[in-house]
This record gives sequence, C-alpha cells and structure tokens, in this order.
Amino acid sequence: MSALTLVGSVVKNRNNDTLGAVCDLLISPAGQVESVVLELLTPIGSGRRLVVLSYRDMAHTARGELVFDVSLSELRALPEFARPETLRRCDRAERALVTPG
Repeated sequence: MSALTLVGSVVKNRNNDTLGAVCDLLISPAGQVESVVLELLTPIGSGRRLVVLSYRDMAHTARGELVFDVSLSELRALPEFARPETLRRCDRAERALVTPG
C-alpha cells in the first residue's frame, strides 16, 4: 500500500464502526511507517481530534480496508496529537469521511 493510498483511508474497528481517517504518517529514521495519525470522526461542531495509532496494530482486509481493534470509548480516551503541520494535511482525511462510498 502506498502512502498516497494510506492517507485518507477510512479506519474501522472489528465491529465495523467508522473510527476516522488516516491524515498523516509517522515514519521511522529507517523510512518505515511506525504510526498513523487518525482524525477521529467527531460530532459536527466539536472540532478536530487527532490521535496516533501504531501501524503495526492495524489490519488490512481483503477489500483494502484498515481495521484497528479498539472500541470507540478506548479511542476517545487516547491522548490528543496536535502538530500544526499535521493539522494542515488533514483536509484530505476529512473529505474521505464525508464522501459516500
């Protein structure tokens, strides 16, 4: 999977709940994807919330979907990730969450 494909991908959990969309990647010094920055699906008007998830803990389905085994409440309890440059790159991820399909 390429970085262009990964960024903007919708992430679900094992219950098929939509968690959010990948809006950035955190890369190791060796050039490997270590973590993904996920923009959580939040109620309208509540603002953006970004969290970091280990890429290693994500599964890829046969249909190319990303799955992370976490409940919505566990996900919301994670610390918020905020970097100005990451917030600017999250527009593509936000569009993925509102585009049908």
